[in-house]
Amino acid sequence: STDLLATRSDVSPLVEVTRYWTVRKGYRALPGRIDINLVEIIPLVLPHIMLLDVIPGERRHFRYRLVGTEVADIFGADYSGYRMDEIVPPLLQEQVQRAYLILSHWIGPF
Repeated sequence: STDLLATRSDVSPLVEVTRYWTVRKGYRALPGRIDINLVEIIPLVLPHIMLLDVIPGERRHFRYRLVGTEVADIFGADYSGYRMDEIVPPLLQEQVQRAYLILSHWIGPF
């Protein structure tokens, strides 16, 4: 319900999302899709998130499906639709690839 999300200016979006997430997941590692009400959560989180697609293959690639406006401001551009290896500097690609592989293995498809 919307009472889980306060509209107070003194509470950061991260605190609010963490509270929402914790209530929705209960004792599980992650909430299920059915537990998340997009009408409640999207206005709060959308500017602050990145959604990635895992592109299967011999070497998995990751495509930024959505880059929120706050994240795009940090990056200096909206990289929605780009693959990780198209925008991450070559010296950092292996490290970022490894982090995304760990996350995609641990979390799985959502």
